[in-house]
Amino acid sequence: MPSQIVHCLLCDRRERTARSKFTTIMTVERQEKIYEGYENRH
Repeated sequence: MPSQIVHCLLCDRRERTARSKFTTIMTVERQEKIYEGYENRH
C-alpha cells in the first residue's frame, strides 16, 4: 500500500515521501526562520 500524500505548505507540493523528511513547524519563531530561508532560496 502506498504511503500517505504529504502536503508542503511552503511550496504547495504534494508528495508521497516519508514524513520524517519534512520539517514539522512547532513554534512561530521556527516558522519565521523557515519562511525566511525559503524566500532567500526561491
